[in-house]
Amino acid sequence: MSRDDAVVFLGDYINRGPDARGCLERILRFRAECECAIVTLLGNHEDWLLKTMRDHTFHSWILGMEAFETVASYSTNAAVILREELERVGAELISQRVAINYDVFFDQVPLEHLKFFNTLELYYRSDDVVCVHGGIDPAGSPLHLQNSDTLLWGPDNFPDSYRGRDAVVYGHWDNAFDDESGWPLPCI
Repeated sequence: MSRDDAVVFLGDYINRGPDARGCLERILRFRAECECAIVTLLGNHEDWLLKTMRDHTFHSWILGMEAFETVASYSTNAAVILREELERVGAELISQRVAINYDVFFDQVPLEHLKFFNTLELYYRSDDVVCVHGGIDPAGSPLHLQNSDTLLWGPDNFPDSYRGRDAVVYGHWDNAFDDESGWPLPCI
């Protein structure tokens, strides 16, 4: 790799296994060691974590993405406390938007990791490619004008209905295919 290259991570660094903390540590170490540009994109998982961090009544991250493995990778005690609090509050989490003490987790996250989450980009464009987490508007409106949910989740008809001129690299969709040896290849 040269200084002119860029390595782009496509998001969803958390909620994908038991060592989310280790995943972030490795990306940060790679960024520090690499001479080329390192771009880290926001995935829908990180977006929901940030929403929970800013609003302790937003529970989709912990409930919808089953984030307890991520919490436990930073603090098993925080995972136990949060699970107990969620069970204690029950349906009121949703019906009454009850706040719970997510700080028991966020206080365990290193400042460098919090900064990482808060500085993730929605997209990256080079001369050759557009990189997003979820997808882009098939109608081809300019990236900076597209809704963040489109970039994070991708429209329902993406990538099949995309007819834009840009090559698009995305990560959210599980539509890779295996080559003859079983190695996953991206949908192109």
